[in-house]
Amino acid sequence: MTTITREEIEHYLHAAEQVQLNSFDRGKLISVPPWHMVDLARMALASLEAEPVAWTDAEELRDVKRYGFAEMFSVEPISANADPLRIIPLFTTQPAPMSKAATDVLEERQRQITAEGWTPEHDDEHSNGEMAIAASSYARYAHTNIYPVLPLSWPWEAKWFKQQGARRDLVKAGALILAEIERIDRAADINNKGGE
Repeated sequence: MTTITREEIEHYLHAAEQVQLNSFDRGKLISVPPWHMVDLARMALASLEAEPVAWTDAEELRDVKRYGFAEMFSVEPISANADPLRIIPLFTTQPAPMSKAATDVLEERQRQITAEGWTPEHDDEHSNGEMAIAASSYARYAHTNIYPVLPLSWPWEAKWFKQQGARRDLVKAGALILAEIERIDRAADINNKGGE
């Protein structure tokens, strides 16, 4: 989910345009928070990677205003009779870029697999809710350092409970929840295939 609003984007755009227009402002810096720069870059990349799903033209768009409907045409292939200068590509709504928090959870899940060796096959051995319990322990104590005490419900050896601050612990909790959901989905898929 993006953290930047339309109004903020318009503000940054207006400020940048003013710097371009006024030669005496050329050395002026525009202050944009780093998280907004990340959001703007993700949105720009998403729009560059977008593929049209159909096309229309100005005449059809006028029909929408006039009659409430209009025609769309296939992009695979675009008709040879279509005037390339009149084609207006149509896109699906772009998904909002992932927030830094969501990205961090996915990266932590990947780190657990590659660095720790907690592969899907390894996770499948923990079918009694251990990963969910571990996630709940990290989430429960994220804002309270309980070292050297171990959560009563911690499912594994003490050496695996490593508090590293509220945000980091919540990222680990999110990755463990993701691993548990993936394990449940794999188990359901195996059970469904076994019954076919």
